[in-house]
Amino acid sequence: MFNKKKLGELEELTQKLESRISDLERENRVYINTDEDLAFYADFGMGPEIETISLRSLVHMIVNFEGLKLRPGSGAAVLVKKGKPS
Repeated sequence: MFNKKKLGELEELTQKLESRISDLERENRVYINTDEDLAFYADFGMGPEIETISLRSLVHMIVNFEGLKLRPGSGAAVLVKKGKPS
């Protein structure tokens, strides 16, 4: 059986974690709100209904568009041409 005090602390920590995750998700978004933004994303086949995109997705879209791929490096990702040995 759980200790009520510990359970309350766990619930509080869970709420703080959920709040922080939500904050990070908001911070990790690119907001599309100009005609120039829409034109840029149209080049990737994305329609005007899109309002936000994650930074990770944006990076992957551009990397793929340029015919590159991300490969793990020593502490960082490395860009290499597709089809080249890793």
